[in-house]
Amino acid sequence: MGGFALALGFAIVGNPELPKDVIQYPTRGFRIPFVVSPLEKNQEKIEKVRLFVSADRGKTWKRVMDAKPDDERFGSFEFTADRDFQQYWFGLQHYYKSGKVDPAETSKLEPAMKIYINPLRTDAKVQRVPEK
Repeated sequence: MGGFALALGFAIVGNPELPKDVIQYPTRGFRIPFVVSPLEKNQEKIEKVRLFVSADRGKTWKRVMDAKPDDERFGSFEFTADRDFQQYWFGLQHYYKSGKVDPAETSKLEPAMKIYINPLRTDAKVQRVPEK
């Protein structure tokens, strides 16, 4: 019985087998960079970029925040995860001044970044964001 509990404990907090497109971060707070083409930004075609997060691998998406071109930190979002040992997928939706939205529906979001919060991972180099 003791060996089973030890194995189960390791499975919960150990390093899971992750796909190569999932980045491990040791901290809950981090920045998510995004790029808007200079042509779209300079010609004022972009109204805003909206960040979504999924904690269930893309089944459902939750709106996190918006960034507008005149925002001081346009080009990245600050995110603080709810918990450790959780995988988060991030998707972006672009809003144009013409009224176009891409993708038009959140069900069409594709993950632009996948993060696994692993506080046991100490070799990652990240820029920490203070937790709120």
